[in-house]
Amino acid sequence: MGHFRHQGMTGLLGFHESLVEKRSTCRDTSKSWNTKPKSHGSPIAIYGRNKVPLFECGRCKERYSARRGTALWGSRLCEHDYFQVVKCLAEGNGIRTTSRILDIDKDTVQRCVVAAGKHCQLVESALMHHLHLEECQLDEMWSFVYKKQGHLSVFEQLLEDMGDIWHHVAFEPRLKVFLAIVPAKRTLENIRLVTRSVRLRSDGHMPLFTGDEYAGNLDALLWEYGQLAKEDRQGLVGRPGHSSYLIPTSGINFAVVNKTRENGKVCSVKSDIVLGSKKKIKKSLLNLLAAKASI
Repeated sequence: MGHFRHQGMTGLLGFHESLVEKRSTCRDTSKSWNTKPKSHGSPIAIYGRNKVPLFECGRCKERYSARRGTALWGSRLCEHDYFQVVKCLAEGNGIRTTSRILDIDKDTVQRCVVAAGKHCQLVESALMHHLHLEECQLDEMWSFVYKKQGHLSVFEQLLEDMGDIWHHVAFEPRLKVFLAIVPAKRTLENIRLVTRSVRLRSDGHMPLFTGDEYAGNLDALLWEYGQLAKEDRQGLVGRPGHSSYLIPTSGINFAVVNKTRENGKVCSVKSDIVLGSKKKIKKSLLNLLAAKASI
């Protein structure tokens, strides 16, 4: 957290004057880190065609760019063009479409996507923690990379980076926050990554989980929030059994929505309780409505 608080992470892509408090990269170790370093109100120089400010550390006198520690580090684009690229991609435009609209090479757009994505992961890991969650919706969305799964050759199927891709998400409707997004194959390991991210980013309070009829959600919840139980020995002859299985804890509540489809259209929707009781889930929903009303 100290790296982001003292590297000017006030914006996602731009830079800020608080970058002069360069604590994590300062080479002067003679002074205590608890003391606040000397700050400068204005840069000492401007460099490059984009007129990027250059600052100087108050401890070690090392000069560094204002773009250090931001997604703009290493990019030759100006701040305005970089923002335009990210905005176009965030609105759903493709890489080639963004390249044609902004008259920027597609390779440059791809480099901007990679840099912005890595920076978003760093900021997300630093800011999203100890969240009080009341409800968590588990869902997935289908997509594909390069070509659909049925059109892949045998060699392309072994690569595992082409074909059908599912965007597994965990959404908190009260906070309007995506707690986890895992674009990967539809496997139990990837579903468990979603529930693990939810548990690590919460404050310990177990929310009400909702989802569809996909069986992997139940397995992932038991893997993360369940407890291990051993199988009882059957009879008096033979060795005792060592097999074990997962059972739900008393505080977990999980409800699913079953959709009935006819000719590719949803004709009826029914809710069902998988884990927990109707009384507990009703109480959780009432607490959720009260929390929404207080916002």
